Formats: sequence, structure tokens, C-alpha cells
Amino acid sequence: MKLLHALPLILLAVVSLSVLTAECSDAAATDLLIYEVNPYYDDEGVSLHNFGSTNIDLKGYTVTDNPSKTSSEGTLTFSQSLIIHPGETLTFVKKTSSDSTFADRHTTYINGTSGVTFSSKFALNDSGDDLYLFKGDAVIDAMCYNNTTISDTTLWVGEPFKVTKPKFIIRVDDGRDASCWRATKAGYTDLFFDPELEMEATITPFMFPDCGGIPIYRALENAKSSVCIAIYTLQSENVYALLCDLEKRGVEVTLVLEYSPLGDYKPTDSASVLKALYDAGGDIFFIGTMNSDRFNLQHAKYCIIDGETVILSSENWTANDMNGKIGSKGNRGWGAVIESVEYASYMMDVFENDKDPRYGDVKSFPEVITKATAKSLTYKEPQQMDLKSYRATVTPAISPDSSFDAIQYYISNASSRIYGENQSLQDDYLDQSVVSPVSLISEKSKAGVDSKLLFGTNVATAQINKLIHTFGIESAVMETPYLHNKGLVCDNDTILSSVNWTDNSFTNNREIMAIIHSKEISDLFSESFLEDFYSWYADTELTVVFTEISKTYTAGSPVTISVDVKQKGEYTYSWDMDGSVKETTSPRTSFNLDQGDHTLKVTVTKSGSDARGYAVAEFSVASGGSGGASGILDDLWTYAAPLFVIFLAVAVVVLRRR
Repeated sequence: MKLLHALPLILLAVVSLSVLTAECSDAAATDLLIYEVNPYYDDEGVSLHNFGSTNIDLKGYTVTDNPSKTSSEGTLTFSQSLIIHPGETLTFVKKTSSDSTFADRHTTYINGTSGVTFSSKFALNDSGDDLYLFKGDAVIDAMCYNNTTISDTTLWVGEPFKVTKPKFIIRVDDGRDASCWRATKAGYTDLFFDPELEMEATITPFMFPDCGGIPIYRALENAKSSVCIAIYTLQSENVYALLCDLEKRGVEVTLVLEYSPLGDYKPTDSASVLKALYDAGGDIFFIGTMNSDRFNLQHAKYCIIDGETVILSSENWTANDMNGKIGSKGNRGWGAVIESVEYASYMMDVFENDKDPRYGDVKSFPEVITKATAKSLTYKEPQQMDLKSYRATVTPAISPDSSFDAIQYYISNASSRIYGENQSLQDDYLDQSVVSPVSLISEKSKAGVDSKLLFGTNVATAQINKLIHTFGIESAVMETPYLHNKGLVCDNDTILSSVNWTDNSFTNNREIMAIIHSKEISDLFSESFLEDFYSWYADTELTVVFTEISKTYTAGSPVTISVDVKQKGEYTYSWDMDGSVKETTSPRTSFNLDQGDHTLKVTVTKSGSDARGYAVAEFSVASGGSGGASGILDDLWTYAAPLFVIFLAVAVVVLRRR
């Protein structure tokens, strides 16, 4: 099956396609295929794309919504020679319109020009229709949408593609089913996911609140020519002070902010610091200012420096997160400084597309804020911090174009570990029939992949319980610091992103995702994740394991035993040796025991809660001296004990934390 990867520039219809991963039915492909279908606007029409390597003359081709090519239905015909070049898309509409989606393209042909003829009956119904491309009398391509199906499985397999206004339909693969099409909108980038697209990079990973934003400050300080920032909210006055300083030394700063973020904060609340940046020479734009917004939210958090470096984070640049102090207050989040000209170029195309004012949802600073007094700002240098960088590769993905395809791909290919932290979880995703990150991870968990999820406090206990007991995924809620992260580790791939696990984030928002391919970096984020996870793992079980114990001890020597609790916290330990109990605050204790078999039950209780767990071990005390073969075996058992936790841990009791 030939796979395609669309790389359009803004609205230009000249598109080149290469590798894509949509799973579609195999079909004999032709070089000319239906590429776009626009049923909803006054300039309704279709696009054809030449996927081959030679010119194609459209004379003799027909587009119709009747599989028999009869005159009872509408037709689009080409009575004159009209060449479509390799890699080129040509678009055909019945008429122009002020509500134009297709007609304003330079490669669009209107009815009656260059031999392009729409019959009077040609119409693409909003409720659904089928469409066929003929070469002579042979059907070479077809598609259907909404309530219309195609029964001929050589042309189409399965359900029709579903689309609603204000979106139209674009092809992402040359297969013959609904998965090979996407809903798109004027001003979308249509950058589809390609797992083979790996860009060489030097990557400096960081975590909030540990870093205090210091890696971001250091990258910005080194800017030489340009800084382009697209961010949901930027509230740190210290960042604005630095951006003003950059402008004063000749660095061009361009800032794109979401106009209507959720919650109490609005960008107009920062009018005085925005005015300071504007007066210093910065270009400031707001996106999301009209009813015809392309995106539900511009929710991404990224910055491009000098066309060479990209800063990507799950966190907004707030005063808390960008406090410049190591290990200080702030949210839990992940991010990275990615030095890669190729990746920066990719992200620059996205940035330029999104701030383009032609779509009516972008306004400049003076259009939005008409009265403001600039605030005097002084940049305060952050603390020094050791930053470690790694050589790796990075694969891009974005919403609404490709983030779900990417996350599905990496989860589905994981074989050893899946660790995820996310602020949100849409309740619909707890329906097992819905294809979501949850259902995909559940399949992997049941297949033996180590799968753990941690969520923010807006995810309810009932949801966590369902994840644990219905989906079979170890899950918990993290209370402090506030979990705002949207990160995922799948084997040795780390997904850094702004994408919450909601339909809006995947399909309606502008979000940025980068997949970093590095075992070292994945281990780093995994270590941080596991520390978070075991601090809050709720079933709310305490996982108690023996770390120092032997199968046999020698009479006359103290019997010393240690346990470890995987969850983080302060604990008390109750040691029940054959019915005799003693309490400690240390996870290690000793006994003087007589010869014979013994049973030890260790009960662990977390301070300030009733969350407790216990483990039971059985061992014997034998008579005789030390050393010899028996002593060697005893010592071997002592050091190998952690490997035999399953054998030793007879039972674990789980009680819920208050």
C-alpha cells in the first residue's frame, strides 16, 4: 500500500505527499485521486491530486456522484486539455463566494473556465453523498461521507467518513476506507504523522517545578536574531523583562497569545507588561478573536529561537513556574530545549501559518489593547543550574493534525513500559468501546506491559477506580505539586506535549507534541514519573517488599530483616514475630530467635492515614556453626532476596487512604 504524507503551505493547494501511517485497506492505486471534498460552503467543490511522477491531462476524466455515470446525476467534466503536474493539486468549484474555502486558491478553476464544466445537477449534499472519479468509462477512485455508503468493496470498505461544518474533507492516504481521510479547515496545516520522520537534535530535558524555568531563561538569553513564541498564557513579568532586553539588543521578538484562555486570567490583564514589550519593538498577536476561529484554543506552549532551537513545554510561562529557582514552587510538568534546525524549520511553518491574519481569527496588539501604560521592567537573572544535554532524534506531531495518530502509534508499539502523567481525562474515554489512550494502554497492560498513569486533581476517585479495576491500569491522582503535565513514556520514546486527554485537545485545539527517541531521556523522565507515582499510588496500596532476609539463619546470631515501601512517605512498622509484636519507625530491625521455623508478618502504616500493607515471610533458624556450604548458600539467599519477593510476599492487604 502506498502511504502519503501531505506537506501543504497554509492554503496553497500544491501539496507533496510521502510516508504516512494510517491503516487503510489495500487497493490498486492510480496516480490521480480525489483529494479534497468540500460540501458545506457556497464554493463547494472537489480537488484532484497527481500522486505520480508524470503529467496527467484531465481531458477525458469525469467526477460524478453516480457510480453508473448517468445523466441523472451531476457531473464535473473537462472538455479541454488541462495538465495537472506531479505533486500538484487542482481544485474545482461551481462559483466564487464571500464565504470562500476553495475559491481563493491560485490553483482553483471555476465553472466555465479552461473547459471545466459543472452540470446543473452537480451538488454535494450536507447530509451525505458519494463521489466517483472516472477515466473514460472506468471508475478509478471513490469516496463517501456522512449518511451515504458505497457497497462496492473494490471502491470503498466500511462506514462512510463523518464530517460536519465548518470542516471539510482531505485525503491522507490512498486506501479505500474512512481512516484514509481527515476533517480539516481553512487555515489548518494538515501535517500528518510520519513515524519515519526522525530529526537529529541535541536535547536538554527539564522538569517543573524542579527547574524553576531556568533552562528556558538560558535558551532565551542566548538568542541572537529572533524569538518566536506561541503560548496559551504568558504571565511571568520576568520573562517579559527579558524579552524587552532582547528587543533592545536587536533580537526580533514575536509573541502569539490565546485571546480567550479558560479561567479567570485574560491576556488583557497583562496589558501593562505587553505594552512594555510592544514599545520595545516586539510584535504581539492574539489568536482566537472571532466566531470563525480555526482552533477551539491555541493551547500550545513553544518557542523558536534563531530558527535553530525549539523550547517545548507542558507548562505555561507563569510567575510560579518561571520563578528562576531550583526546586521551588510550581506545577509538575515536563519540557525540553531541542536544538535542531530541521525541527525548528518545521515548527516555524506552523508558527507562521497560525499567526496569519487572513483567516480572521488573529489580531495585533493595537487592535486588541487600545489603552495601556507600559510598566517599567527589570530582568532578574535566575539561579545557576547544571543542565545536561543528549544527542537524540525527534519526531513531530501536532493537534488537530496528527497528535492522536502519534500517541496511538507509540502506545500500540510499546512492549515494556508505558508511564503517563496528564492533567485531564475525558470521562467518555472510560467507555471501553471508545478508542482512546486509556483503551489502548489497557490492551497493553493486559498483555503484560508495565502500565502506570498519574492524573491531576480534577480527575475523580471514581475514574481512578475504574482505570484500576476495569481497565487494569495502575493509576493514581497527584495532589502536590499540582499535576499539569501531558507527558508519556512508551519504552524508550518520550512524548512531550501540551495535549490533554480530551477530544478537544486531540481534534480541535492547536497543540504541539514532540516524540524524543532516547533511552537515556526516557529513563530520566521514567525515574521522575515513578517517584511521583509511588508517592500517590492509590488503590491505595502500600507495596511492601523484603530487601534483607534469608531463608535460613544460624542460631546464636541476630536475625536482621529489612523491608522497603515503594510509595514515598513516612511510615511506622509493626513486626509480628510468631505472635510477639514490636513497633519501629525504621524499616530495619533484629531478633534473637530459637532454633526452629518462624513466621514474620510486617505491617506498614503511612503516617496520617489508614493506608497500610503487609508482607509475610517464613524462615528457619538452624543449629550449627557458620561458614561452609550452608553459610555460602545463606549469604547467596540474602543478596538474592529481592528477586524472590513474589515467593516471600504471601499477601498484601489494601485499605483506602482517607
